[in-house]
Amino acid sequence: MKIAVCIAHVPDTATKVRIGADGRSIDPTGVTYVLNPYDEFAVEEALLTKEKAGGEVVALCIGGPETEPTIRKVLAMGADRAVRIDGEPEDTLVAARWLADVLREEAPDIVFVGKETVSFNGAAMAAALGELLGWPNASVVVRFTLNGSVATYEREVEGGKELGQITLPCVISCQRGLNNPRLPKLPDIMKAKQKPIAVRQPVGGRATMRVVRLELPPPKKGCKFVKSAEELVRLLHEEAGVI
Repeated sequence: MKIAVCIAHVPDTATKVRIGADGRSIDPTGVTYVLNPYDEFAVEEALLTKEKAGGEVVALCIGGPETEPTIRKVLAMGADRAVRIDGEPEDTLVAARWLADVLREEAPDIVFVGKETVSFNGAAMAAALGELLGWPNASVVVRFTLNGSVATYEREVEGGKELGQITLPCVISCQRGLNNPRLPKLPDIMKAKQKPIAVRQPVGGRATMRVVRLELPPPKKGCKFVKSAEELVRLLHEEAGVI
């Protein structure tokens, strides 16, 4: 079985983000980049699936050479090889088209992705890949069980959970709670340095949206402590104007 996992190289959520001089991008100075946290669940599920069904895990990542530490981490976790698509997509649909182009060639049985990236919070990649590849997809999955060419999944929905079945090949987006991502061990980190990373040029895709400008949220106002429920109601009515 061939299993693909799409990963992203994103700013650490603990990093203080500043807007770049062009007003439309992030200033990368001093920013720490990490493996997208939701992609860690996708990588772990890909590895667990390989351990049960055999085969290989190939990781796909979009970006320049600066993304290779993140790719090496996934290889140290247990992925067999990786493909880096050397480009900077302007929107999610372009990124999905670049990934789909490689996935058509790789022809995996399952594609795992994180629920969303912490940099854009779009949560659109699984659906976009499913549409472009013509494969079924299930998003926000918190339980995944493979049985031959059919998988049973559980996903979070508004007010509850949904149980369903999906036929391979398919695209699965992974949510927190699906598994506990493993930490790479030192021998695996050393072995990962020898694993191959193929570099591909992006093919296809034209941006359908563009960033006009970025703005930081307004600074938070100071806290105000109240002594009674009556005072809280009065402040919400007279100062906040929300009731």
